[in-house]
Amino acid sequence: VTDETQTKDLSYTVEYYKNGVKVTEDTQTVKDTVQVLKPDTLTVDKSNINTKDKYVGYKFEKTNPTEIPNTIENGSVIKVYYVKGTYKYTVNYYYDNVIDKDSTDTFEAKYQDVITTYEQKVKTGYVLDKVTGLDLTISADESKNVINVYYKKAKYSYVVEYYYDNVLEGTKTDTFEATYNEVIETYKDKVITGYKLDKVEGTPLTVTEIATNNI
Repeated sequence: VTDETQTKDLSYTVEYYKNGVKVTEDTQTVKDTVQVLKPDTLTVDKSNINTKDKYVGYKFEKTNPTEIPNTIENGSVIKVYYVKGTYKYTVNYYYDNVIDKDSTDTFEAKYQDVITTYEQKVKTGYVLDKVTGLDLTISADESKNVINVYYKKAKYSYVVEYYYDNVLEGTKTDTFEATYNEVIETYKDKVITGYKLDKVEGTPLTVTEIATNNI
């Protein structure tokens, strides 16, 4: 009769890989003890092999063997491969703190890639104010993958010139600074004895990026 006290130990191993690199600490060894006359095979516990979502930011790629068997030879190894997933990231553009949705860009990058650049989209009369979100390390949570670029109105000089009998008096010229598209309607009166105001040219003055127009 079969002697059930005579036994042997069988086992198989499940290994996990991230981008081709073995994750040693996640290796699973499945053991079983059977009577010595039984075949050197084990039933595979498929429910204990993760081929879906074992690692945040990674997606399942394949197994070796390609199909996980129901039974396996003693000493066999099942390899499970994961690769970095691809996730979206967004670059928003703000002008005077108002988002311009037509300028928004959406890109894709691999998990944990580091994004250090963005496209400059400065508009006439604006300068870069600040950028938030750089350097951006791509996360599996796409809501965190955001770069915000802020532009503000630039400042430009404008000049007030004074003429006496149509001759420029350079010592009285004033130079000021104002933001793009600011409207200037006032000036300092510099009338001198014996003179009266004849006319004023250039008011109201809308400040632009063109210096020769800001007079």
